[in-house]
Amino acid sequence: MKNFVQNGNEWEVAAPAGGVRSGDPVAVNGVVGVATKDAAEGTLLVVHLTGVVSWPAEAAAFNAGDDLFLDVANKRVTKTAAGNARAGWAWTAKAADTAWANVRLRNGVK
Repeated sequence: MKNFVQNGNEWEVAAPAGGVRSGDPVAVNGVVGVATKDAAEGTLLVVHLTGVVSWPAEAAAFNAGDDLFLDVANKRVTKTAAGNARAGWAWTAKAADTAWANVRLRNGVK
């Protein structure tokens, strides 16, 4: 197919303010993915948009399938939608005292 660009699993963007470390959550205009490498602010970075990642999470219980949002300021996932970018959903349940959550990314969907 002559008009195919790519499969859309990864997206090349400028690293956000403060830079990122490999594995950090990254949000660009409401699209959330995971940094594939360390990158200084403004340098090109490939963000992976698919799959399941383990990210820091708020101190609240999650049920499998709960919608999760990225609290960009604190680099953690939360069930609070207001002011946060939609990250995906809880892949597995998480107890309130567990600091990490398994997140199924939204495949770059806003």
